[in-house]
Amino acid sequence: MTALIQKTMLSTHDLAIGFASGIVANDISLSVEAGEILVIAGPNGVGKSTLSKTIARLIEPLAGEVKIDGINIKQLSTQAFAQKVAYVSQIPDATSTLTVTQLVMLGRNPHQKWWQWQGSENDQRIVDSILTSTALSDLKDKSMDHLSGGERQRVYLAVALAQQPSFLILDEPTAFLDFKHQLELIDLLKRLSAQGIGIIMVLHDLNLTKRLASKVLLMQKNENAPGTIKALGAPDKVLSTNILQEVFNVTISSATDATSGREFIFFDSL
Repeated sequence: MTALIQKTMLSTHDLAIGFASGIVANDISLSVEAGEILVIAGPNGVGKSTLSKTIARLIEPLAGEVKIDGINIKQLSTQAFAQKVAYVSQIPDATSTLTVTQLVMLGRNPHQKWWQWQGSENDQRIVDSILTSTALSDLKDKSMDHLSGGERQRVYLAVALAQQPSFLILDEPTAFLDFKHQLELIDLLKRLSAQGIGIIMVLHDLNLTKRLASKVLLMQKNENAPGTIKALGAPDKVLSTNILQEVFNVTISSATDATSGREFIFFDSL
């Protein structure tokens, strides 16, 4: 009998997120397997970024827990966690004077010994491959403080990929990208997913979400109460007109493009 291969899984259980000032959202339970793309969507201020940072261990949960393969991420060392999960923030840092190659090489730190002060030949091969896949080879010798916001966004994605994580967490990765680089990012994320990397990302663009997500977690605001999950599942079911109108409190319609066959969502009126 052939043994079943169990996929790596990241999950949250009865999670409450927020700060000392109060809970932003609660009752959040989800799971993402290696190779899946989960998009977190919802109105501004509902806690999407706070949730992504909590999963990335940048913010302590107020209740509940985050687990990887059944192990609470609190129990993992910083190095062990960095080998499993990489995070890319929404606003890329513009202050670094390192070159693109130097910064991406820092992503190899979780796989290096504490006394190792420069990358090995294998590290360099990995970095070169990532620079190619993220269309950064032409910028590899440029200083970070001379790059545009979109270019810096791609560099920090490359740093995360250099960690060779099982899971990649992205907060609004398309925010600074033009249309061409948005499409390139979508293609890259699909390739990473096909290679077995689990991806959790915050997106405002619901049409990109439909195009990219394996499943969608849609969060909703509640009057005088923390945000909660409105729906979790396949994009076509979660991003229905009725559900979106309830969550965003606007009139929504959709149309199908005759060329691509894709359905597009439109926000019509308040």
